[in-house]
Amino acid sequence: MKFWNNNWNIPAFLIFNAVLFSFLFYYDLHKNINVGSLETIGSVSFKLNSIQRKMESGVVWQSISANTFLHNRDTVRTLPESDMIINLNNGTEIQLEENSMVYLDMKDNVPNINFDSGSIQINNSKSANPNQQVVINSNNQTLKISGGDAKIDTSGKEINISMESGSAIIESNGKTQKLNSNEMAT
Repeated sequence: MKFWNNNWNIPAFLIFNAVLFSFLFYYDLHKNINVGSLETIGSVSFKLNSIQRKMESGVVWQSISANTFLHNRDTVRTLPESDMIINLNNGTEIQLEENSMVYLDMKDNVPNINFDSGSIQINNSKSANPNQQVVINSNNQTLKISGGDAKIDTSGKEINISMESGSAIIESNGKTQKLNSNEMAT
């Protein structure tokens, strides 16, 4: 009596492939992305619910947890009912509320933030250098915050800026506007 029947060739091949590709899928789903020698610019100090990061060279959003290091040119976003606080190495604190997305870029130790959507709060008054400038780009507008705290949110193409302390300069369509403490602009 023969142990291996020719009728088993195809089912055995299919079962082997199913097991192999299930293992590869599981491995790909749970592997950590190697950040190598990327420059660390800060960390996530607080997170509520789901937040994600996309590295500069990546195309896949990766869930991250509290105390995760962020690297230069990372994009981070919060999902519905989520919140996060980012502490940059220069002492600047960025709070993202739900459905917010920012691209973080450090140039010459000056944070450049491309703000895409949602609502963020910048706390720069307690940084190591209180006169440090933070540059925020959103919807063809540039906001330069100097030594202060501001809340910025978008609703459609409109940007609302509320200065809590310090000063800011808004550049939009060739016009420049200065904001001081306790002032708002749209």
